Amino acid sequence: MTNNPRLDKAIETYKALTSIPTVDAAILHAHSSGTVTTHLELSQRSHLSLKRQKLSQDISLHNGHIVTGRPCMSGEDVVFRSLQYSKDELYQLFGRKAAAGSKAKTSRTIELWRDSDFLGECDTTKLHGDMYAPGGTLGTASWHFSQHKVAFVYIAEKPEPTFEHETSREPSSYAYDPTFGEQFDGKRHPLLFLVTYDLASRQLDCKEVTLDSRNSVRHFGHWIFKTDSSSDALDLYGTGFDRLPDGRQLGLVYCTNRPAGIYHIKLSVDETSLKPTRISDPSMSCRSPRYHPEAGLLYLSNRLSGPHNGCCQLWQHGKSKPVVPEVAPPPARAEPPVFAGIYADQLPLQPFIRLKGKLHVILNTISRSRKIVVAVDVQTGSIQCLPSDGPELCSWSVLATDGGQSALCSVSSPADLPRLYLYDGTKFTALQSSRSTLPYGFEGLRAAVKTLTDRSDCEAIILRPPQGHSNPAIVTPHGGPHGTITTDFVASYAALVQAGFTIVAVNYPGSLGFGQDSIVDLTKELGELDVSSVMEVQRALIKSGELPSARGTRFLTGGSHGGFISCHLSARYSSEFDAVVVRNPVTDLPSMFGNTDIPEWCIGELDLDYDMDKPRNFVSDELHKKMRKASPSAHLTPTTKTPPTLLLIGEIDRRVPPDQGRAWYHALKGRGSEVEMLVFPDNSHPLDKPEADLAGFRASTEFFLKRAVFDNAT
Repeated sequence: MTNNPRLDKAIETYKALTSIPTVDAAILHAHSSGTVTTHLELSQRSHLSLKRQKLSQDISLHNGHIVTGRPCMSGEDVVFRSLQYSKDELYQLFGRKAAAGSKAKTSRTIELWRDSDFLGECDTTKLHGDMYAPGGTLGTASWHFSQHKVAFVYIAEKPEPTFEHETSREPSSYAYDPTFGEQFDGKRHPLLFLVTYDLASRQLDCKEVTLDSRNSVRHFGHWIFKTDSSSDALDLYGTGFDRLPDGRQLGLVYCTNRPAGIYHIKLSVDETSLKPTRISDPSMSCRSPRYHPEAGLLYLSNRLSGPHNGCCQLWQHGKSKPVVPEVAPPPARAEPPVFAGIYADQLPLQPFIRLKGKLHVILNTISRSRKIVVAVDVQTGSIQCLPSDGPELCSWSVLATDGGQSALCSVSSPADLPRLYLYDGTKFTALQSSRSTLPYGFEGLRAAVKTLTDRSDCEAIILRPPQGHSNPAIVTPHGGPHGTITTDFVASYAALVQAGFTIVAVNYPGSLGFGQDSIVDLTKELGELDVSSVMEVQRALIKSGELPSARGTRFLTGGSHGGFISCHLSARYSSEFDAVVVRNPVTDLPSMFGNTDIPEWCIGELDLDYDMDKPRNFVSDELHKKMRKASPSAHLTPTTKTPPTLLLIGEIDRRVPPDQGRAWYHALKGRGSEVEMLVFPDNSHPLDKPEADLAGFRASTEFFLKRAVFDNAT
């Protein structure tokens, strides 16, 4: 406990809300008996042990009756669990990693179950290194069933070299070998592994599928089976990522513009090495293959190079034009939200559903400041937004389908906790009761979404306490810059509102969900259009009387590119803010170029060309001037005095190197500004490890509260 009741309340509320289990993955199955079963993979944050605990839970629906099982703890050694039905039999494959013995040697195993029967296990300790969790950019979890065998593929790192003693290491073992960047520490060589189970002999086997990767300049992941292939020749589709000609491996996470393509292999029993065949357009960045016997192969694509994220296209292999093209103009404001293009990193692992007898792909996307679920007719390309009844200003997501007529969805709003629904093609059935936030210390809020500038592609989500009109406000632009703050439930926002603050979350021009034109527009004015739009939002709200203007009521926070905007604002408009908190901010583009895992971001986001075939290694004088001009550092004069500033820095951030924050800290300190900095070891760009997350929230809230002025009404 502290001496500040508002701070105590905020921390208590934040800890309670972030301790609620969240859904990481789901499997949905419609049994022949009519029962629909949902298998959930959950994670839950323990603020006592400072760990994320894994749980599983089942929910069944039969004849309108819902049976909810108790969450069960998963073993700490479980790296992943993959589930799949063959008819009504449930198969489960576990990937485990454990330390055993007094010397804590690492062991790895995979084990297979069918319903409650243990079918076997394989020791993979010498076969490979760490396993990649299914889903995401590289991880794989795909099943294939035939009359004779069950097959499963997954991705793991190549085996780690072992030495009796460090002095016995060969010098070559120290050779530089780049990783996949941010959040992929130690991940360099993803290998494909095939697990087979012979139904007659009950023999379980695991082996590597050796792929020709052109001397390690191309790496593959996210493999899926062609589900109607024969049992003796398995077809797989995957994504291949190319290194640049200079040997650089560009960072993958949050980036949809990489040199990447869709590849095909045909795996026979006696083959030991395969050469994947590229089947997608090499001029596009392609990923996320999904297969259905009726639709064939579908996948997502984005523009190669340029902005790091943008509007996707949905392609069907063999077609001359996309099923869903890129959407350029901003969508109109509407209730319910309208389709504004596909903005997604990956398709759901099982995206197929039948609506009115026709096969559709169901997926998550963004429309302005809302998440929505859309279904795409794979034959005609027609798009329908799923009915979205729910709390006011809610956002919807699809988690899984059963491949038939049902989909599992989640809905939340700024004031409402996430809730699961089953969609049967016509209506939604709640699988969970509505949960009050009062037991978690959150008394609710008032929410609104407003357009406050002369551009239709700029919106602000405004969250206020239930009472009061002159609460101190925290303005927060998102990172990216091509990201979006949507109207989901966010624990940190709820806790800050509970402490008495108003939150103004700004989706400035260039945010996802507002059309590709908006994204391109920002690259032409980076450091101006984004910065001026956020400033204009605050000024408009103050002018209209919706925000106070008095000292102690104007605060600012942002991370990554949101930190870039916040540093710009604090240096250029210091008198209009009372305190600033930034997390891993970009402060100087020229110095970031040589140290980040995304050097081309520093150039491409300025609407300048970065040739993937002839990549730059150093910055020319002319380019240096352009990059510096767009940076916050350009606005630090010898007499600049910024508002009090707190920096939160991840010590192993590969995306925005810690030097960016350290340089800003020393620049402000040297100019006599009030500045503090917290550095979190073993934390990367998101600062999301439990200890850093809680400490960062507490430090930020305390930093604002020390300078906040609340009137009697609040």
